[in-house]
Amino acid sequence: PPPPATAILAQRRRAGADLDDDANVLQHLARACFRLARIVETSIRLGALATPLVLAAPLRRFDEDRWWRYCLWATRAAGPTAVKLAQWASSREDRFPRAFCDRFAHLQDRAPAHAWRDTERALEASLGPDWRDVLDVDAAP
Repeated sequence: PPPPATAILAQRRRAGADLDDDANVLQHLARACFRLARIVETSIRLGALATPLVLAAPLRRFDEDRWWRYCLWATRAAGPTAVKLAQWASSREDRFPRAFCDRFAHLQDRAPAHAWRDTERALEASLGPDWRDVLDVDAAP
């Protein structure tokens, strides 16, 4: 395991590093802890969405329609990456069962949308406040 932050800071002080370097180390450690917390949170959330699917799979022969509706709901709830993966998979009848492709084809033209403001924020974060000078995007699809 990596040494604790206090040990790293003490070692850097002995080596003559200044306080700005110490602050950078602490910021780096804080960002790493935040990323780890997000990974754990996402894993728990996705596990909570998938667990009912796995547990109910043997029962789907009795109420298959409800099981597929939960699959679609769980995919949407899992977020845009899961939706995009399901869109791709539903177009690959050569790789996935026809029942899956038929049910998830619904996401091809009726995927959940997000607000235009979310798109603007993402573009501003990536390209800066003058993103409209670089890119022309219609607000309506």
